[in-house]
Amino acid sequence: MSKRAWQISLGILVIGSIALALIKIAFGLGFFLGGVIGLLNYKRNESFWTAVLESRQAGRGTGFSHFLVNYGLMASVLVLAALFPDYLNIFTAALGLMIVKIATVAETLYITR
Repeated sequence: MSKRAWQISLGILVIGSIALALIKIAFGLGFFLGGVIGLLNYKRNESFWTAVLESRQAGRGTGFSHFLVNYGLMASVLVLAALFPDYLNIFTAALGLMIVKIATVAETLYITR
């Protein structure tokens, strides 16, 4: 992801969290937690694939534990939101997990203008 995309991601995370928190605090906290985990997963994937490409070898089970941890992190956010609906909203947490996709679309729209 480019430096501009990271800036857009962080901007969306901060502005979105504040705006949603003004509506209801659970919305803002859910979006913030989902966004942080979404960005963490992106960074984990980026370093994992860089290491795989640099080693030039991948076996049959390459990445099994890596992706297990990634999906576990995403699931834990959604489970926490489901268990504590007073503090986290599950729908905004899911929206936060998609922050990289949202930032990519926003960057594409910014470039095409």
